[in-house]
Amino acid sequence: MTSVGRVFVVTILVLAGAGVAGLAASKAGLLDRLDSRYAAWSLESRVEGHWDARVAGDREAARSFIAPDAKKRAVGNAIRITSYDIESITIEGDRATVNVGIEFKLTVPGFTTETDPPRKEKLAQIWVRDGFTWYWMPVELEGGDEPVWNAVDTGTNGDQP
Repeated sequence: MTSVGRVFVVTILVLAGAGVAGLAASKAGLLDRLDSRYAAWSLESRVEGHWDARVAGDREAARSFIAPDAKKRAVGNAIRITSYDIESITIEGDRATVNVGIEFKLTVPGFTTETDPPRKEKLAQIWVRDGFTWYWMPVELEGGDEPVWNAVDTGTNGDQP
C-alpha cells in the first residue's frame, strides 16, 4: 500500500472513530429525535388507515384502530364518510391530537336515502400510544361506560356493529 493509501485509510478510521464517539455522546438526543420521528410517522400511518377504512365502509378495519379498552363500547352511527383531510397532528408524549376535516353523507336507518351534497365537518381526535401502536380514543369513551354512537360508520342501514 502506498503512503497516500495509508493516509487515506488512517483518515477514514479517525473520522469513523470521531463519528462513533460523537454518536455515543449524543445518543440520548439522537434516540429522542428518532423516537419522535417514528411516533409521528406511525401515528400518521394509523390515522390514514383509520380514515381509509371509514371511507371504504370497512367497519371491522375501522374498529381495529380504536383503543382496545374502548372498543367494546364503540357502536356505529348513520353517516358515510366520503373523504377526509388530515389537517394537523400534535404529539405530546403518548397522547396526540389529530385535526381532521371530513366530508360525509347522513343516512336514515332503514332507508337507502343519503343527504346530498355531502356535509363537511372538522374533528379533533385524541389518539393514544400503547407501546409502539397508536389507537384512536373517542373522547366520549374516556372514563365512561355508555356506548358511543360515532365510533364506527354503519353504512346505509344504521345497524350497530
